[in-house]
Amino acid sequence: MTLSGRNVLLVGHKLHSGWALTDRLRRCGFRCYFADNMRAASDLLSSQPVELVLSNTHLSDGTGFGLLVALAG
Repeated sequence: MTLSGRNVLLVGHKLHSGWALTDRLRRCGFRCYFADNMRAASDLLSSQPVELVLSNTHLSDGTGFGLLVALAG
């Protein structure tokens, strides 16, 4: 099974700048999308299908656990 070409959403402040996991995901063929907060993540999830969401627990406008509602829909 290959995961190449899959979409990943990383949610949290500054996750897109120089994070080793982001570099590794891209080298494995993942497309990475980024959101700084819960609202931006919810907006992206409503318009872009993703297979994996990685989030900080504490976000500026809520918690990463709050994204479960958006993902369940």
